[in-house]
Amino acid sequence: MDNLGAPAREPVDVVNQHTGERWYYSDIVKEHFFNPRNLLLDDPKDGEFNASGIVGSPACGDVMRIWMKIDPDTERVKDLKWRTFGCGSAIAATSMFSVMVTEDGGLWSGWGDCQTVKSTVRFWWIRPSTKPPTIILGE
Repeated sequence: MDNLGAPAREPVDVVNQHTGERWYYSDIVKEHFFNPRNLLLDDPKDGEFNASGIVGSPACGDVMRIWMKIDPDTERVKDLKWRTFGCGSAIAATSMFSVMVTEDGGLWSGWGDCQTVKSTVRFWWIRPSTKPPTIILGE
């Protein structure tokens, strides 16, 4: 049993050194953390993207910046690059988010399919119950 009374599972991915709480992450989350997709390390060139945004809280440690190329005719996201400062969960969530909004021709830029993105990421997500859901950065 862990400190929350749940049966212990193996292998444990992370153990909080202060509380002993065990954290488990699915293979897909670990894959996106160790091999992030669509990551942009350098600032984009002028005109490379036609939309950008930043969300998060430096006080809590998670800040996501995204750059998008939206097709003006179809209003679909054709390209999305990102840079996230924060924990491994935030990095993995942003990587998964970037793949979901650009696959299959891209999501409509009006975010009508946002519920699909949220439910898919949450389905793959395994995190401690006390950890804030960093996927809200993508919402």
